[in-house]
Amino acid sequence: MKQILVMLATVILGLFLFDLVCGDQPGSVMSTVKTVWDCEIQARTREP
Repeated sequence: MKQILVMLATVILGLFLFDLVCGDQPGSVMSTVKTVWDCEIQARTREP
């Protein structure tokens, strides 16, 4: 029984971390990196 609970907790933690890194919400790592990349692209292609 203990092993099943540990396995379930590991799976839930994995899903949470995956959502934190690759999720669509504004606070995810992927969303933040995309926003920074978009700002950098705009800064580099802007006419002086």
